[in-house]
Amino acid sequence: MRYLRRALEASLVQAAKRFPSVVLTGPRRAGKTWLLRHAFPKADYFLLEDPSVVARLRSDPQGFLDEVRTPVILDEVQNVPEIFSLVRARIDRQPRRTGRWLLTGSQEAPLMQKVTESMAGRAAVLQLRPLSTCESEKVSLFLGGYPEVVARPRAAHQWFSSYVQTYLERDVRAVTMVKDLATFRRFLALVASRHGQILNRTDLAAPLGVSVPTITQWLGVLETTAQILLVPPFYENVGKRLVKSPKVYLADSGLACHLLGIDSPRELARSPFLGVLFEGFMAAEIIKAQVNAGRRPEIYYFRDEQGLEVDFLVPGRRGAMALVECKATRTAVPSMAAPMQRLAQALKKKRPRGGAVEMSLIYQPSRTAIATTALAPGVQAVAWQTFVRALTRGFARILLLFLLIGLEWSPVWSESPAPSVHWGSTAFPDQYSTVTTGLTLNRFTPIDGLGNRYDSTVGNTLGFNLITLSWTQHWGGIFEGWSTNLTTGVSPTSDEPSQFFQNEVIHQLRQLPAVPTVALRKETDVMVDGSVTRWFPLFQPKVMFVGGGFSVGTIYQQGFLRAGIRRLQISPTFYSGDWGDVSVRASTLGRISYQDNGAVLHAVRQTAGLVQPAIAFGQYRTNSKGETIPTWEVEFAVMWDSGIFVNTTGQSQKMFAWSFALSGGPLRFETWNDSMGKLAERDYGPTYGASLTLDLLRVWGYMDGTASDAPPAPAAP
Repeated sequence: MRYLRRALEASLVQAAKRFPSVVLTGPRRAGKTWLLRHAFPKADYFLLEDPSVVARLRSDPQGFLDEVRTPVILDEVQNVPEIFSLVRARIDRQPRRTGRWLLTGSQEAPLMQKVTESMAGRAAVLQLRPLSTCESEKVSLFLGGYPEVVARPRAAHQWFSSYVQTYLERDVRAVTMVKDLATFRRFLALVASRHGQILNRTDLAAPLGVSVPTITQWLGVLETTAQILLVPPFYENVGKRLVKSPKVYLADSGLACHLLGIDSPRELARSPFLGVLFEGFMAAEIIKAQVNAGRRPEIYYFRDEQGLEVDFLVPGRRGAMALVECKATRTAVPSMAAPMQRLAQALKKKRPRGGAVEMSLIYQPSRTAIATTALAPGVQAVAWQTFVRALTRGFARILLLFLLIGLEWSPVWSESPAPSVHWGSTAFPDQYSTVTTGLTLNRFTPIDGLGNRYDSTVGNTLGFNLITLSWTQHWGGIFEGWSTNLTTGVSPTSDEPSQFFQNEVIHQLRQLPAVPTVALRKETDVMVDGSVTRWFPLFQPKVMFVGGGFSVGTIYQQGFLRAGIRRLQISPTFYSGDWGDVSVRASTLGRISYQDNGAVLHAVRQTAGLVQPAIAFGQYRTNSKGETIPTWEVEFAVMWDSGIFVNTTGQSQKMFAWSFALSGGPLRFETWNDSMGKLAERDYGPTYGASLTLDLLRVWGYMDGTASDAPPAPAAP
């Protein structure tokens, strides 16, 4: 059987470098031995279920360990619990030697008790669960995640039959003195029939004719051997009387199907247990992702006595909370989001300073459906494959992860670094969280194409080639409706390539004379820009805005206030498809600013104002927060600016400019110029700009399958 790389492997290797011993726990046949032998191929190996090995160890433990060459793998150590004290003594002789003792066990509670008693501070403890869908595409709702089942799906029934028998004979007898294994086998099937239900011990005891304490003991056996998941209720006070018993799930959906007598995917699709099996499958995937990331498993459900129920609540960083509903359906409808919305409102009232509350409905869409789509305000419907891919990040994405942690994918849009706004670029704030990088060009020359001097105190040709990084975050919780931006730009200032684009492209197209270079500035310039914006709805969410910001650096210093409308739909929808609705959107902005001199612009006007209307045509989708974003867009804007340039008497020089932008997927190109014909006949040429930006968050969304224009998800299991 071919080895499948496990998500836990990197953490395991790191733990072995830091601790003298590593203890790997998990259910029987989850792949613990394979993982250790693959990660440590030179380690000796002993199976402590082999009678001859156990006999040697018990007859002469010191002699056995003297003959062992470390590093060594001691498999299923719960069978010889006295070995812990012996290993501890050897670790204490050479406490700085790491990675020598690699231990596995299938009975977590007894094993952890021995680790706590004998190995505290000497061993790292990791848990390996069966394969997740991120580790193998063959993992499915019907097969589950045991490696041998995934490798040989046609033999799944025989494998599970053998597994149950082995489990009863070895683990159940080892953990507790169960006298009647046949009754325990019936108990196991009965638990499977209660899969996804709130645990009722009396309900389990009655059909078997045993006592409630016996059921409690047997449930402890299943939990100790990692065969069930007990999902506790969410206890936080939200002003309601809550159900306080856990939900019970079989930990592996394949084993659950076997115990329920479901023999094929076709039978599963028709089974009345399909919904709860899918729910348990997603719970297991969430827990696997947490464990593989080195986090403590933490997942809850919510139900009150009025019947409000949400499948899962998953706490995140900084007080964030993810609400998850799981539906084994091909079609998600808005009514499915109602329980999450009601609970989210209650949480926000009781946790006014809490983090963001994210709501996702996980379902099984058809092969041609979109992976992620808006279902209701604040709720996204997500294909289950997309959801589980988002739980685990691949190793190749680590660099992006540092940049994108805590953010969401967004449309390709970013605020332009100074001085683009006064050169003619669009000056609107970002509507969505985004991280973009790219190149922004801004060119100014003190004479026009006819050789006439532009009446300004600036005597140099300035060619700013700003390498930019722009981060906008739209916040949740108590800062819902607020966004912040930080943009940085570093420029090796020179004449190219802005001279080429201005003279050989724009001026050629408009049949304007080329603008020559005069006293070129050759320096490195830096600008840092920031802003805070408050958003308001106007027929659509996040359309009206008001805010302010700053620009500081070598070019000049500025503080500003702005207000306006962004992407308000002004036409009917011309076409509606998988990628969104085609329509016309309008924007407008008013902006006032206060300037101070910098090393480059050393005589700027102290105050300036600009007005900028824009019209756009594109295809727009609605994201999980009810906001519209462009799949593709063509936008044209014009600008009137009272001017930051002054002449020698201090009078400002008015600017008229246009801007054209084209965006599609993660790329956006924009160009702007002040050559507006007769409207600015004396003013064509001095300023020009262009930018090409890449939206890192949308690229990240493609890699995870979470972007709205990502390829459709594969078929559900």
